[in-house]
Amino acid sequence: MESREGRVEPVKKAFVVGQAAFTNGQLVEALRAGGFDVERNVVDAGSGSLGLIELPGGPEVALLYSAGVRLIGVAKAGEGPPVVPSWPFEAVVHAGMSAETILQVCNDVYYHNRGIRKFRRIPVQLEVVVFGRDRALRTTTVNFSAGGVFVRSLNPFPVGYEVKLRLVDHPIQGQLKGSVLYIIGFEGNRLVRLDRPDTPVVAHPGMAIQFSEGQDETIDRWMQVAEIKPASPARKMRW
Repeated sequence: MESREGRVEPVKKAFVVGQAAFTNGQLVEALRAGGFDVERNVVDAGSGSLGLIELPGGPEVALLYSAGVRLIGVAKAGEGPPVVPSWPFEAVVHAGMSAETILQVCNDVYYHNRGIRKFRRIPVQLEVVVFGRDRALRTTTVNFSAGGVFVRSLNPFPVGYEVKLRLVDHPIQGQLKGSVLYIIGFEGNRLVRLDRPDTPVVAHPGMAIQFSEGQDETIDRWMQVAEIKPASPARKMRW
């Protein structure tokens, strides 16, 4: 594929294998909808199918299991034993899910397994208002966790900026305080984490907000609105 600047963009590849009886249609459709060039093959893959996706920045590879469909882990090319399941995932791959969302969940496994991310982020859309000192932003969340939230924005607040968040449809559930941890935006025609442009990430433009400590009850109420099971009590660990 050629960009408007005349440069040849890399093709996003996915390789899906599975038994003929399991056509892995959901997985293939979701990947193709996300712009992946999908190669397929029929092999013995247990009771379903496996999809392999190279994460941006590689050489990590995400494995998706299509008998549900569930993500089972992330492997690093040429290192370590075969991939084993990480902690359970409620996030299900389906035909309407973008490749960006799929890779977001994959990246969570990558960072969690390396002890960097302590909370599992759950993809969920909540309409919120983010209040700054001199302006407010009405937007939607991309994901939510006990440690923070990522919201969409092409005009985010700067890193370190203190904000307050309120649910548009459920203001009675309380207000959360936090600060902007990092921003994802465009560098040329690439969508990157601006403070770490080489970090593997495929995501939505916007900002990650880390919650301030001492807000467990409000976080639980927000999770109930989002129909998310409250996370474990160990919330003082960094998001």
